[in-house]
Amino acid sequence: MLSSIVRWSHGSLTEIRVRHCSDRSLALVAESCPNLEVLSIRSCPHVTDDSISRIALRCPKLRELDVSYCYEISHVSLALVGKNCPNLKVLKRNLMNWLDPSLEISSSSRLELINE
Repeated sequence: MLSSIVRWSHGSLTEIRVRHCSDRSLALVAESCPNLEVLSIRSCPHVTDDSISRIALRCPKLRELDVSYCYEISHVSLALVGKNCPNLKVLKRNLMNWLDPSLEISSSSRLELINE
């Protein structure tokens, strides 16, 4: 469903809030939505670092990211988001691996890390 919406929008989407998406559909988002500012993929347990890394590299205008309950996303892709998305203000990452060092990306005063 997300893929259909992305194709229909011709890359004009700036906000996506969806649950249960896949790496494949997020790869299309990364390729097609360079103006994306808000991405909420809450409860997408099969999304991996691969698609979040693509988002980080292709969607530099991102200012809000919610990856809560996305268990396959690690600090590796989140650090890439922090590095490549200078407008990022809000990162929601509930119930991720608390042993990872992704807290480092919130060291900038511009980012609000939310662990509800």
